[in-house]
Order: sequence, then structure tokens, then C-alpha cells
Amino acid sequence: MGIYKDFCTAKLNFYIEVEKLIYPFYLLITTMAIKLLVLDILKPHEPTIIEMASEIAKCKGIIGCNLAVFEIDKNVENVKLTLEGDNINFSEIKKLIDKIGATIHSIDEVAAGEKLIREVTTPQDRDAKYMR
Repeated sequence: MGIYKDFCTAKLNFYIEVEKLIYPFYLLITTMAIKLLVLDILKPHEPTIIEMASEIAKCKGIIGCNLAVFEIDKNVENVKLTLEGDNINFSEIKKLIDKIGATIHSIDEVAAGEKLIREVTTPQDRDAKYMR
């Protein structure tokens, strides 16, 4: 039982450290009109991504929701959540994610403002691809 307790304590400490890293971004994105939000999420197997996407799509300001599984472990799944909307409420999304027992690992992309601007590929991006 001691090893399991140590594992759980280490896991909890890891999540606390992740929250400390995410919090400055959380403050920033709760004050802007968010049009696009991409999150890396660690979730339990239940609810399914279908159920999770359906619930998230009901949130105010969301016009599109995409969930993709990237990795499946014994107890959890790593998923990428992509949201598009007129005014995405990050606080509401975070509360819903927390409610289902999932954790935001990182905020991978945010777009805000009056118009959605997509990321474009530049010559530097193409050069970096060939250098790998």
C-alpha cells in the first residue's frame, strides 16, 4: 500500500505543478474573446470522447468541437481538444473538464480577436522540417 500511496502523492504533486504552469495562461485567456482554443487533456476512459464532445459542444460560445485520442493507457486517455467559437468561455470549459475528472496538460493554441487568424507555414518552418 505504501508504494501506491507514494505514486498517488507524486501524481498529485505533478498535477499541482502543471496547474502552476497553466495559471498565467488561464488569467490571460479569461479576459479575451477567444475564437480558437486547443488543449492537451488527460481524461479517464469514461466518459467517452463522444459523450465529452457532446457536453462541451453545448457550452455557450462554442460553434465547433473536435476531440482526438492520441494515446491510451490502462486507466486514462490523452486527447487533443480543439474548440472554435465566437466567444469561448475558458472558465466554463475548464470547470466541465474538471467535473468529468480530466486534467488540462497544456494550452497548445489560442486565437482571439474579431477575426480568426490561422497559423501559416513560413520558409523557416519548412527549413526546420528538413533539418529534423
